[in-house]
Formats: sequence, structure tokens, C-alpha cells
Amino acid sequence: MAVCIKCEERISDSDKFCPHCGHKRETCSCGAFIDHKPRYCAECGKMTHYGIEYYQEILNERKLGLKERKKGIKESEEEKRNLEERKSLWEGRKTAEENRKKEVAKLAKKLGIETGLTFAELKNNFAVKKGYIELILPIECLTIKRIKFLSWPYCFYEAKNLGNWRLPTKEELEIIYKIRCFCEIKELSAKGWVWSDSGGSQAWCLNFDDGNFDKFEKTQSVTAGVCLVTDGFEKYESKDQVYYVR
Repeated sequence: MAVCIKCEERISDSDKFCPHCGHKRETCSCGAFIDHKPRYCAECGKMTHYGIEYYQEILNERKLGLKERKKGIKESEEEKRNLEERKSLWEGRKTAEENRKKEVAKLAKKLGIETGLTFAELKNNFAVKKGYIELILPIECLTIKRIKFLSWPYCFYEAKNLGNWRLPTKEELEIIYKIRCFCEIKELSAKGWVWSDSGGSQAWCLNFDDGNFDKFEKTQSVTAGVCLVTDGFEKYESKDQVYYVR
């Protein structure tokens, strides 16, 4: 007895068609009937079309798996290259930052003040506007944003009351002078004595010709040039560093 592949009812071994559903029984090239989707003929041992379909399906799965593996290897290699590029870029930035820190420290040592900038950055940090000079980046420990110089002659109280601008402190005026001399910034030029603001009855004046300070009575009829500044950078100090905000 045999079993119909389609309806799975029992049929005679000699039936060419299933008496239950009418399905034509398949035969091998040798004439033997093929039942239960065998991969090989039971009579002659040849591979049936079921066997061909089965192994073709396995081959397709293997080809697909190989294709996926190749794709995965390619993606892995590309990811590795991207990782190496990012690492190289990061190392380059790290080296550049280390070099910049060395330059900043070297400049600070020469000037005797902390600027937070390299020589090139400091030299190009002053933008000439109409009637004043503006700082592009903050100079460490300063809040000054704009600077302008007025020529002689002004007594202290005349210089003190020139609009919304203010006189710099002694320390700020000294920093401006040092930067002007070291970086040779002609826009920060002045001649002779220049007033600074200070408490008490006396005020310091800085001689922009030789860099010396001297004190004068505010009520004296001493005339000097004026350096005026405005604040534009707000300073926030933390444990490790100083932050500036426009």
C-alpha cells in the first residue's frame, strides 16, 4: 500500500491516480512511483526533483549566509577604519591642545600675567572699531570688553566723569600696557602719563613711555591722558578654572 501525497489517503501500489482526490502520482524517470516527497528514487537511486529542490534551497541559504557574512566583514572593516580615523583625529586634537597650553604658559611667563591665550590669539584679539578697540576673546582675570584712549590733558575728576566708560584699575592698566609692549599692538598706544582709578585721595598714573607708575593727588592740577574701558565679559570662578560669558 502507498499513501497519496496530496490527500494522504491510502492507495494501491499500482494506482496511477488517487481514487480519493484524483491526484496523479508522480513517477521517476525509471517509471517507479514517487511517494512522500523522497529525495532519491527507491528503485533506481536517482535524485528526484524533490531532492533537487531541497539541495537548491540549502545552497541558496548558504549563498545568502555567505553574502551576509561578507557584508558583515565589510561593515566591520569600515567601522574599524572609522574608529582609527576618529582616534587619529582625537590624538591630533589632543596634541594641538597640549601645544597650545605650552604656548599659553610660555606667554604667561614672559608677560607675568595669565592671559589664557597664545601669542597669535592675543595679537589678533583686538578689533578696531569706530572710536574704540574691542576684545574678541576675554583675557583671563579681566572683564574688559572695550578700550579707548583720549589724548591729554585731563585732570583726574574730568577723566572720571566721561560718560558710561570707566577708568581702569591700576592692575588692568598695567596689563593693557604689557600686552601693548609685548605684542606691539599699535592700537593700544598712548603717550606720557595715563590715569587709573583707585580709592583714597590719590590715584596711580602709568607712564606709557617707560612703564613706571607714580601717585598723584586727585585734586592736583596734574594732567594726563585717559584710557577708558567698559565691562563686557562676566567672570565666573570655579575651583579649577575661570569661565567667561558675553
